Amino acid sequence: MKCPSCLNQSWKNGYRKSDVGGRSVAQQVFKCKYCQKQFTARSLSMFSRMRFPAKTVRFAVKLHFNHDLSCYAIAALLSSRGEPVSHVTVYKWLKKYGPVHKQMQDAKKLRQVSKQLIEGGAQ
Repeated sequence: MKCPSCLNQSWKNGYRKSDVGGRSVAQQVFKCKYCQKQFTARSLSMFSRMRFPAKTVRFAVKLHFNHDLSCYAIAALLSSRGEPVSHVTVYKWLKKYGPVHKQMQDAKKLRQVSKQLIEGGAQ
């Protein structure tokens, strides 16, 4: 793993406790020996610096696009599952990750159509 700031591979291991959705979670943290900056395994992902797990964010975005639920309904559903989320937070997730989800869905549909055309042409 490389440091996101200086791209060196020399680092030290460590752990820190963080509060995620009302529960305490130990998170592995790395510290670069050269620039002294801390980073995690998620530092380079698009879900870095998120309070909630990526699984929860993806689930909320999927609910909105696949089942056409409102931000209020998604927030209520996540709260009933033990993830206290505000409807404003859900709205921000939809604004940030909605276009990415839409692109992935379109690419998946395109692959399915091209696969059907190839299989249909081979018969």
